[in-house]
Amino acid sequence: MNTHSNQSSELVKVCSTIVEKQQNALARLNSKNWRILIAKMHHNWRTRRQLNRLNDSQLKDLGLTSSDVYQEVHKPLWK
Repeated sequence: MNTHSNQSSELVKVCSTIVEKQQNALARLNSKNWRILIAKMHHNWRTRRQLNRLNDSQLKDLGLTSSDVYQEVHKPLWK
């Protein structure tokens, strides 16, 4: 019976740890950090899309090459 009691006690500890980690994860999601990241990703997507639509003459006016644009457009959105 003692072994069963020890296993039950250990299971309760594991479950408590899981619940605590879930609560911590939810608390981090509720912070403003994820909103800032999503706003940055949206800004990067929008501006890179606009940059990708420019023709060679417009790029030359900005001092950019098509290679510069390719590198920028293919970066991950969070960078």
